Amino acid sequence: MKEKFARITNILWKFKYIAMAVCFLVWMIFFDKQNYFYRTKLDREMETLVKDTVFYTKEIQEATKRLDELNGDKAALEKLGREKYLMKKDDEDVFVIINEGDEK
Repeated sequence: MKEKFARITNILWKFKYIAMAVCFLVWMIFFDKQNYFYRTKLDREMETLVKDTVFYTKEIQEATKRLDELNGDKAALEKLGREKYLMKKDDEDVFVIINEGDEK
């Protein structure tokens, strides 16, 4: 038993830099707080957040454009009120036709 231990120790001492580099890499990949798996998870989350940022930026631009159209054009505001909110003038009747296959 002592001979095996002495032999292993001798081999490790001979390749001490390689052994320490391997130990360091194993530690950094698996046991460190910022290990490889945690970093890849954070990278994936970052990609989704960047995609969400781009999506919401486009949505904000479209909403701002629609708001400017509604503030500047009274006919567009009336059209939105009639189509989306089913508003009507006092002397009008509104009939809403709903297809049976359509779902909201």
